[in-house]
Amino acid sequence: MPHQKPLTENLFLSPRWIGHRNRLSAFSQAPLMVIFAGNYGIRGMEAFKDRAIEKGICFGAEDNVASTAGDEDFDTVVDNLLKWPNATVVVCFCEGMTVRNLVRATRRKNVEGAFLFIGSDGWGDRVDVVHELESAVTGAISLMLYSPRIPQFAKHYASLKPHGSPNNPWFEEFWEEKFQCSLGKKNPRRLPPCSRKKTHV
Repeated sequence: MPHQKPLTENLFLSPRWIGHRNRLSAFSQAPLMVIFAGNYGIRGMEAFKDRAIEKGICFGAEDNVASTAGDEDFDTVVDNLLKWPNATVVVCFCEGMTVRNLVRATRRKNVEGAFLFIGSDGWGDRVDVVHELESAVTGAISLMLYSPRIPQFAKHYASLKPHGSPNNPWFEEFWEEKFQCSLGKKNPRRLPPCSRKKTHV
């Protein structure tokens, strides 16, 4: 079997991302800044940086912030970005709420609109990420993979139950996390018992 490149590497070699890298090369005279959220975006960030450097794009600030971090942490990230006055493009390999908290920090620091944000698919078409922050993300770019709805999968997914998925050893854990309840086997977090009303996802 031929060696296959990781999904993140294939993604950043795709024509769509090559086109965006070509557009970003216009900013090569000023460094880009990169933010990622824990393990979520590190592989994508590494692949992106490797390919962007090949195009002559340089990098300035690089920061890591969790989506659950407090306002002070996001304020610190913005302060670090502001240390690069010639850099205004921020590539964020982040979950949606990380992007939202970052944009909120620019508003608190009175630098709303100072940065052009480019987001990964963790932001995508989620309106909740920019709700009441629309003016702060004017001009931002967010990319997402084409993922059409598959009716057969939606029907299958809606029919799943925690005790009826023998081929998926992680489903019970997923169920407990989604509904924040315990199915009774192990309950170190002392979650309340799952209600019988929750019969499907």
